[in-house]
Amino acid sequence: MDLLSINFWGIVFFVLIFFYLTPDRFRWAVLLAASYYFYFATHYKYFIFILLTTLSTYYVAQKIDQINKKKSNLSKQDDKLLIEQLGNQSKKYLIFVLLLNFGILVFLKYHNLSSNMLLRIFPQSGSLQSLRLMKIALPLGISFYTFQTAGYIVDVYRGKHGASNHLGKYALFVSYFPQIIQGPISRFSDLFNQFEKKHIFHFEGFVKATQLVIWGFFKKLVIADRAAVVVNEVFGNYENYSGIVIFWGALFYAIQIYGDFSGGIDIITGISEMFGIKLAKNFERPYFSKSVSEFWKRWHITLGTWMRDYIFYPLALSRRFGLLGRKLRKKFGNHIGKQMPAALASTIVFILVGAWHGSSLKFVAYGIYNGIFVLSAPLLEPIYAKSRTLFGVKDKNSGSFLGFQVIRTMTIITIGRIFSRAASFKDSLAIFKRLFYEWNPWVLFDQTLYKLGLDKPEMTVLFFSLLLLFIISYTQEKGIKTRTWLHKQPLFLRWTLLISLVLFIVIFGHYGPEYTEQDFIYGGF
Repeated sequence: MDLLSINFWGIVFFVLIFFYLTPDRFRWAVLLAASYYFYFATHYKYFIFILLTTLSTYYVAQKIDQINKKKSNLSKQDDKLLIEQLGNQSKKYLIFVLLLNFGILVFLKYHNLSSNMLLRIFPQSGSLQSLRLMKIALPLGISFYTFQTAGYIVDVYRGKHGASNHLGKYALFVSYFPQIIQGPISRFSDLFNQFEKKHIFHFEGFVKATQLVIWGFFKKLVIADRAAVVVNEVFGNYENYSGIVIFWGALFYAIQIYGDFSGGIDIITGISEMFGIKLAKNFERPYFSKSVSEFWKRWHITLGTWMRDYIFYPLALSRRFGLLGRKLRKKFGNHIGKQMPAALASTIVFILVGAWHGSSLKFVAYGIYNGIFVLSAPLLEPIYAKSRTLFGVKDKNSGSFLGFQVIRTMTIITIGRIFSRAASFKDSLAIFKRLFYEWNPWVLFDQTLYKLGLDKPEMTVLFFSLLLLFIISYTQEKGIKTRTWLHKQPLFLRWTLLISLVLFIVIFGHYGPEYTEQDFIYGGF
């Protein structure tokens, strides 16, 4: 059951009715029942895992919160030893629950990779053979709810907020059915507090939420699933193509994954807004970024901020990284000594981000690839400054230079997508080799591109759809809020545009007798 299924929308329809017919103080229970029903109907075999994560983090957070309250009531001078003992006890609880839940995630997500590696070391092990043959599917949303609950428990440990005393509402925070499909990764203080508020049905708000859902379907059905045809052809038969066709396939994958992921997030966010609950922003027009670092601040924002707050800062500001910085200052100068600890922490974060995406070596390579560009940017800034002077760039904010930066970043990101889209790390290396083989730009002007799965009318639909997406995104980049602007327009124009977009999706959505539904790419995380 996914976002495109009739069953899912049937659940949404009936839950909406029951939600607003139920007294406000019990509406959280309606959402929890719907969330558990949805999860159980989708992945009933793995329901135990989300239940275990919910109960373990809920009760351990309460224990940690109780310890924090004891510490706050003690005098720092008179009870220094007791404070230290309580701190160690609290840390043990934290480490236990993090190891438990991340251990479950690592085992389920990486058991195939780890068992294969161990079998190479111990080829005669019968138990490892059995482990390798085990068929374990990844529970729905396990990466999202594991990271979400980990952030919650760490924030309680740090004293940013207290522990929840309501198991039912906390269980809803973990399993909230719109977001568990593919994120975003919500913070407790943002999402849980909304379950506490009153939710009054507003027709205008409901219409705005519907507009976002429709826009998400446009990205997914018209753009992403159409671009997927070219992507599947090029990456599935890469040995038949070279040079610019490989790059064309990678570019189409960049289009596909953005339309797919951000479209899915738009649908999820719109559904949640129908209940009066706002989810965290997960995309902010990433393909307008001027650097790789900026791109990752705009793409999958909630994962990036999670990594920043719980991995990057603890590493970069740690005592060991501070000592490393001082040593590097003495040996290589202030610039390297200042930048290297943060750059090293960023590299570790990107390796973890790559590993989060999957158990294949290709995802680790994808993380390292992006990490290199993020790491090198501050270190090489003096060289970049000299290059700008050499080429006569007087104003870094000039339109031409900004355009160059956007195109440069888009090219780097597009090429890096080869790692994540290739079937394996070995295939990605072979595709990179083909990328620089027989680079023939004249292919763009013959009929070769129309042999990649999309004929001329299909390519035309995709082109005009991307043009519409670009125009809307550009206006948003300039500070115009599309739904707010649309709401201010005359009623006739507003509904004409909305109905026209619905008809466009119905007519030009990529489906039909031979259509194979493309699963949401991030639906398996």
